[in-house]
Amino acid sequence: MQLKKNAKANAAFRQVGGSLAAATATLLGTGAAPQLHAQELEPWEIDTAALYYGESDGRVQDFSLNAIARKETNEDTFINLTLAFDTLTGASPTGAAPTPGASSVRRGCSTR
Repeated sequence: MQLKKNAKANAAFRQVGGSLAAATATLLGTGAAPQLHAQELEPWEIDTAALYYGESDGRVQDFSLNAIARKETNEDTFINLTLAFDTLTGASPTGAAPTPGASSVRRGCSTR
């Protein structure tokens, strides 16, 4: 049996062969993928605030200190720390007249 060359098959092979050769050359021509570097995490973010209030006669003094610290531990994970310190000294907030000794304040009670 004698095999005959088919002209149509040869033409189709040449078209596919050319495309295949171009694709192979493209894939082989690319270098290694670029190296990826881990994103560097941001340093601690720290915010602070202080408040002082004092009356000239020394009856009332208020001091407040607030601090907030934030740190990124992973890409979407954070540690948040909050510190609050408040002091209030001086006159009684009840509006009662000053007494020479200690006094007690009742709330929600009625006396008859």
